[in-house]
Amino acid sequence: MWCITPRVASARSYATRSSPAAAQVLEIVQGAGPLADKNKAVFRKYWGHMGKHEIPSEGNTPDKSVAASVAPERLQEWVQRNKDISSTSRGFYRRELIYNIGNPLVVGRILKAVKPLQDTTVPLGDAEIFYWCINDSIETGDHVMALDLYVLYYRMRPQMPLSVPLASKLLATVTFNDPRLNHISLQKYLRLSELFSARKTVLPLTSFQYYSIMVIANNEKNNKDLRKQVLNELLSAQIQTSLDWATQQKLGVAYDLIKRDCRINNPAGVKMTWDKIKDWCDPLTQMDPRIIYSVFHKFNASVVYRNLCQDILARLPPMYVCNNPLLLPEVLKYIAQTSSLEQARALIQNMRRYTTADVQELLWNSRPYLSALFEMQLHFHDYENSNQTRKRMEEQTGSLSSKEYKIIVDQLLVETGFADQGNGEDMQAVPLSKEERAKNVLQVIKLLDTLPGYKSSPIYPTVLSKLMKWDTSANLSLNINVFPLVNEILTKMDKSDPSHKSNFWEYLSPIYIRSLIDTEQYEARRSCTLQDADTQTESVHCSGESLDLAKYLYLKSQSSHNEFGHFNPWAVQNPMEINLKVTRKNSLPILRTIAYGARRFQRYDIFLWCCSTLKKEGVSTEELEADWTMRFNTDKVKESNSTEHDQSSLDNPPQM
Repeated sequence: MWCITPRVASARSYATRSSPAAAQVLEIVQGAGPLADKNKAVFRKYWGHMGKHEIPSEGNTPDKSVAASVAPERLQEWVQRNKDISSTSRGFYRRELIYNIGNPLVVGRILKAVKPLQDTTVPLGDAEIFYWCINDSIETGDHVMALDLYVLYYRMRPQMPLSVPLASKLLATVTFNDPRLNHISLQKYLRLSELFSARKTVLPLTSFQYYSIMVIANNEKNNKDLRKQVLNELLSAQIQTSLDWATQQKLGVAYDLIKRDCRINNPAGVKMTWDKIKDWCDPLTQMDPRIIYSVFHKFNASVVYRNLCQDILARLPPMYVCNNPLLLPEVLKYIAQTSSLEQARALIQNMRRYTTADVQELLWNSRPYLSALFEMQLHFHDYENSNQTRKRMEEQTGSLSSKEYKIIVDQLLVETGFADQGNGEDMQAVPLSKEERAKNVLQVIKLLDTLPGYKSSPIYPTVLSKLMKWDTSANLSLNINVFPLVNEILTKMDKSDPSHKSNFWEYLSPIYIRSLIDTEQYEARRSCTLQDADTQTESVHCSGESLDLAKYLYLKSQSSHNEFGHFNPWAVQNPMEINLKVTRKNSLPILRTIAYGARRFQRYDIFLWCCSTLKKEGVSTEELEADWTMRFNTDKVKESNSTEHDQSSLDNPPQM
C-alpha cells in the first residue's frame, strides 16, 4: 500500500539538480501520454548521465532519478500505457529500479506501476531487484537490454564481485545473427568486456559464443571500426577449456609466438612452435581453436607447408571440424588447393551428418564460409551449386567482394584443367595448352576492367605474379608477350594511385625481385644444351648478378628518404634507377627470395647477408634452414611429378 507520497518536483526545479535530459524525461512521464519516437533519444541521453553515478551505500535521494520525482499515479499511468508497445519505456522502469536500489519506497512505487495487481509491500534486497530486472527483460525478449542492465548494475556497484555465470548466460542470448540488432549486440559485448577488463576479471567464452561473435562481426561491413574493435577483443578473449592452469599459460606463450610469426609471414617459425606444442593436448580439440586455425591457415597459405594440414586434420574428429565456423572455411580452401575430390565428398557428407542446426545458421550467414565454399565449388566445376552460393553472397552485400573475384581469377589462371575419365565420377587433372592459358589471361584482364579500382587492385598482384612465373618457365611459357600486359596493368594502377600509397606497390616489390632471380636462371638454362636444361637446377651455372642487384635494390629502397621510382621497374633501362617499395610487411618475402636464390646459385656471401638481416627481423638462422629444407624437399617431389614450383606465397598475395 502506498500512503506516503513524497513531494513531486517540477521539471523546472528538477533541472537545477539534474541534467537537462532528466528534466525532459520527467516532463514526458508526467504527461502520461504515449511515447513518441522523437523523444526516445532524450531517454538515452538521460541514461548516459545516470550511468556515470555510483549507488551510495546509504541509498538514493528522492530527487536523484525521474521515478523519485514523479507522482505515483502519473508514473503508473505512463508505464501501463507504453510498456507493451515500447522497449524504451521498459528500459526506463528497469533502469529506474537499478538507480533507486537502496530506496525501498521508490522501488516499491516503480514495481507497483509495472505490476499494479501484485503485492509490492514486501521489500526486496539489492540482488533481488537486479534479478527481477533481468528476468523481466528476458520475459519480454529484451535480451540485449538484459546485458545492458548487467553492465549498468555492476558499474554502479564497483565493490560487488561480478557474476561470471550470469554474464555468460546473458551473452549467449545475444550471440545469434539478427541483422537489425547485430551492431547493438556487438557494442554491448564490448561494454561487457570493458567492464570485466576494468575489474581485472576473466570472462571465458564458450566456443560457440566465440564463433558467433566472430561471424556477426565479420558481417558488419558498414561499420569497419566496430568490426575491428570486436575482432581485436576476440584476439585476447579466453575460451573455456578443461586444461590445467600451467598448460594454459604455456600455450598462451606459444600462441603469442605463433601470432607474431604469422604476422611477419614466417611459416618456419610457426612450424617449429607447433611441433613443440601439438602433443600437449590429448585430444587436440582441447587446444584453443584460434591456435589450431592460425597454424592451419599459415600452413595452407604455402604450397611448401600445405601437406602439414593433413596431419592436423587427421587428429581432429569430423564433429569438431564441422561445428567450427572458424576452421571449417580454411578446410574448404585446403581441399580446393589440394584438388582432393575424395576429401570434398567426405567433408560434405560429414557436414550433413554432424553440423548442428545452430552452426548451420551461423555458416549460412558467415561470409568466410560462403567464400570458401564458393572457391571449392568452382575448383571442382560444380557450377550449379557455386551459382547458388554466389547468389547468397550477393543477397548479403549486393555484390561479390574483391576476395570472391580473386577466387574467380585464380580459377581462370590455373595451369591444369579436369578431364572426365568416362565413368561419371573420377576427374583427372590435365595441363592446359599455351593458347588456353593465354585466352584465360585476356579474359581475366577484361573481367578486372569491369570492376571498380578498390576491387580490382588487390587482385592484380596475383595476375602479375602468374604472368612473370610463366614467362620464366620453359614448360609454362605463353604464346604471347607478357610485358605489354604487365605495363598495361601497372599504368592503370599508377593512374589510380599516382602517389603509390596503396598496398599494391608493396606486393609488386617481391614479385619483381623474384622475376630478377628467375630470369637469370631461365636465361642460363636456355644457354645450356637441351640435355643440361633437363637436369636439376644446381647443374646450371649462374653468376648471381641478379642477386647483387636484388641486394642493392633492397638496401636502396629501404631508405625512408627514397621516393618510389618508375611505376614499371621492368621498363627501366638502367636498373640502378629502380626504386621499390620495401616495408616491414614485405621485407621478409623479399629477403627469403634472395636467400633461396643465393643457395641455388651458391652465392654464400649473399646468403649470409640475408641470414643476418632476417635475424634482425625476428627470423632465426635455424628457422631459415628449416624453411629451406621444407622447400627443397617439396621441389624434389614436384620435379618428380612435373608440377609447378612454389611461389613463396606470392601467387596468393594477402587481401587488402
